[in-house]
Parts: sequence; structure tokens; C-alpha cells
Amino acid sequence: MATPTPQILRVLWEEVEVSYTDVALDVLSLYEFVITIGDEARVVWKRPWTMSSILFLSNRWIGMVGMNIVGVTPLTPEPPRAEFSVYSI
Repeated sequence: MATPTPQILRVLWEEVEVSYTDVALDVLSLYEFVITIGDEARVVWKRPWTMSSILFLSNRWIGMVGMNIVGVTPLTPEPPRAEFSVYSI
């Protein structure tokens, strides 16, 4: 087995940093979501539905679902990407 070059190690380390950053941002977003759910229920859910409340809820909930899908995807096993094949010998 060949010894990894510094360039490959740098690319792999950048992948790790990006994954850690993604997880940190997901946790921070989830925390904000949880601490403001009471305000959302009081201000939006208990009032008559308007276009602005529908826009607010769709933005908030679709964003949370999308964040979870995109945030969890990098943590799942996947085949090697093309960027790593450039460094293969």
C-alpha cells in the first residue's frame, strides 16, 4: 500500500473539517428551532392564517427538513468521488 501524499491528506482533512462544520451548524440550527417553537406557536399558529404566516411556516419547516437531509447525507457512506481519483496512481 502506498503512503498517502501530503496533498491527499490535506484533501481528506478538509473533508473532515467540512463534516464537523456541517454538524455544528445543524446542531445550532436545531437548537434555535427548538427554543423558538413556543414563540412560533403563540405568534403564528394561534392566529388566523395569512399569506405571510404560510410563507413563514413553509420557509421554516421546509428549511429544517432540507437542512436535515443535506446535513445527514455527508455522514453516510458513499463511493469515492471523482476528486479522489485524480490523486490515484
